[in-house]
This record gives sequence, C-alpha cells and structure tokens, in this order.
Amino acid sequence: MKIYKLLKSISFLSLVLLCYSCGEDKYYDLGGYSVERVNFTAVNLTVGKVDSASSFGQYNSFPDRDASFSLQIYYPDWTENNGEMRSEELIFRLDQESEIWAGGYNDIEITFHPSTPEEKEATFTMPDGSVVTATAESPTFVWHTDSLINNRENYYDSYIKAESKYKKGNIEYSNVGYIRVDISTYIRFNRFDDRWYYYSWIEGESMEAKTYTKFTAENLMISGDSTTSVNYNFPLTIESGYKDFSLPYYVYDDEDPLTFNFYTEGNQIYAFGNQKILFTFYPQEGEDSMILYLPTGDRITLTDTEPTYIWDFSIANAEYVYYNSNNYIIAESKYYHNGIYYYGQSEMRVKTTLNVVYSPENERYYRYAY
Repeated sequence: MKIYKLLKSISFLSLVLLCYSCGEDKYYDLGGYSVERVNFTAVNLTVGKVDSASSFGQYNSFPDRDASFSLQIYYPDWTENNGEMRSEELIFRLDQESEIWAGGYNDIEITFHPSTPEEKEATFTMPDGSVVTATAESPTFVWHTDSLINNRENYYDSYIKAESKYKKGNIEYSNVGYIRVDISTYIRFNRFDDRWYYYSWIEGESMEAKTYTKFTAENLMISGDSTTSVNYNFPLTIESGYKDFSLPYYVYDDEDPLTFNFYTEGNQIYAFGNQKILFTFYPQEGEDSMILYLPTGDRITLTDTEPTYIWDFSIANAEYVYYNSNNYIIAESKYYHNGIYYYGQSEMRVKTTLNVVYSPENERYYRYAY
C-alpha cells in the first residue's frame, strides 16, 4: 500500500513539472553527435561538364550512372608518311555519380555547397596530398592534376575528401564527403595545341614525338625520275609506284644508239654518272631545318629559307655508291614546337649503274668502260 502511494506521488509530480514546462514554453535538448555528407561537386574543366560528379557521404553507396564521353587521342611515337600523327577516338565511361576522370595537366574545379548556414567551411584533401579550405564566401577552387608529379606517393589515393565541423543547436556535426578521381597516367592534355596525347606524364618528363621529315629528289636530266621520302624504317614499298624508263645510249658516236631499260619502285630515284639531282625540303609547322646525309658521306643542311640543294652525281659518286652498296639518302630534323620536342628521320634510295654515263658536253648517254 505504501509503495502504491509512493508511485502515485511520483506520477503526480512528473505531471506537474510537465505542465509547468509547457506553460513556460521551454524544452530540454540533451545534445548529440551526427555525421552527414559534405556536399560538393567537381568538374573537369579540360574535358567539359560531361566529366563531373557530386560527392557521396561516408555511409552512402556509390550511385550508379551510365555516362560517357570521347576524346581524340594522338600517338607521338607514330607519324604517317603524310606528316599526320596517328590518332584515334577513345571512349571513357563514368559508371558512378561520384566519379570523374582526369588525365595529365587537367584542371579540376571544386565547388563547396554548404548544407546549412552553420556549415561555414570545408577542408579538402586532394589526391596529391595538398589541403585546401573552401568557405561559404569563397566556395570554388581549381586543382591541377600535374601537381601529382611531385607527390607520386599519393597518386593511388585517388579520392577528393572533404571534411567539415560545425554545431547546429545542441548537435555537433562532423561531416565528410568524397569524390573518386579515375586518373590516367598515360593520357595527357597539351595546352599549347589543345590536343590529347597518349604519353606518360606522372614522372614530369617533357613530351617527345616522332615526326615525318619530308623532302623530295628529282633527276634534272630524266623527266619523271623523282621520288618523295618515307619515314625511316618504314617498309620501302610504303610509297607505291613502279616506273619504267628507257633511253638511247651510244657505244660510238658514229653508230646507231642502243636502248637502255631501267625502272624505279617505292621511294627510289635513278641516276647515272654526271647527272644532277635536286633535293627540296618541305618543313612541317615549326620545323625550320633538316640535315641531309648523302651516301657519299656528305652532310647538307637545308632550311625553311634555303630549302633546295643540287647534288652533282659525278662518275666518282656513282662508283662510290655502286661499290659500297650504300644507296640510302637520309634526312634528320630536331625542333621544339607547341610544347613538344620533335625528332624526325626519313629516307629514300638512289639506284645507279656503271654501264652507262651521261655526257653533259653533247647531252648523250654512252656505254662506260670501267
């Protein structure tokens, strides 16, 4: 009976206190702790808005999506014989809402979106280890992927992590948010020519590229006997074409001429002793000179202002080429253009015979006794 009266008294007291609190318009907040998502977005400015993402929280799963974009990728180690660098279109897929793609020398724009007025700022830790603070008044900053060059130990930690701490009411918030960055170490953007290249950039090395050094050769004594260089080490038949020639030659002046038949194929030019061959240099953009190596060991420099040279293919030169089995004419060039160091090397061949030589005095071909 006494216990029942005690409980009844306690219940009555509780009711009185509750009514008193209501009358005074007061409440009791015991406080607490909460972890929410830091809301921020990332856009790869170098690619465009298609390559963008929104953050996810610590306890959120990756939302799926089906997005993609394409880039034209150039290959510096392969240049065609027309001077064009090989390229192809590659497609990049983004499978999650909280993921962006990035290559070398890209600009990633990060924007902090406060969830409440109490969330004044957020601290961002980037994949290179750098730390940036964004505020409600200054919510946007740009991160450059080339900063990874000096922080390679952080490369594989490819997340942008944001953290914020604030108090709202009697609750302490310790929020976190993430965006994953899919980093390609073999695709880089070149700001000088606005092209994408398949070339390693994480070590910070300068980009190098092979190029095509174009020059032509023309036998000034034989109509149609001409050719164009091809990239060095390319198959010599890369330049298709088979040319037949015939010309009269004499054993003695007082006899009827005989016919000498010959041909060229691929990137060949034919020359007899005592003829002249015209070389012409066709520079690519940014290419100001090339060095021409003749089979006889001569080294000739052609430039964009003096692009031609006439080789006096004497009988002695014909004998040198014939007996040494060296008929390659090679050109080399090195230059820097649009942030790339170019190296070009191309070639052609000269064919000759010692059976017939040309006589400039009477403009006839004669059988040559050697």
